Amino acid sequence: AEQARALAAAGVECTYLPLAGVARAVAGGGLGVTKVLVGATAVLYNGAVLSHAGTAMVAALAKRQQIPVIVAAESYKLSSRVQLDSITHNELGDPDELRPPAAAAEGRGASGSGAHHAWRAVGAAA
Repeated sequence: AEQARALAAAGVECTYLPLAGVARAVAGGGLGVTKVLVGATAVLYNGAVLSHAGTAMVAALAKRQQIPVIVAAESYKLSSRVQLDSITHNELGDPDELRPPAAAAEGRGASGSGAHHAWRAVGAAA
């Protein structure tokens, strides 16, 4: 959303969509999509792009509709690493962000009650 605001401020006509709305917009949902702009976590030596979950689906939908996909990444995200398949690397992040907001507010999930309340201790006992 921040990039969309910056582009709009620079005079570039753009629409920011949640992942759930991309399929309809790209497949002719009346928005007149002419380009898809996505960010990248890394651009690998062989041209492969690492990005957030859902980016590959967006790119595949755009390709099917013959809409160009533009990947924007800062130069420090260029990597000499080569990856031949998409399963060898998973996105790492804060696991507490996966808890429902209500559980986080009540302190459940990581240390409270529930089926997975003690998940952090699983590897600590070894």
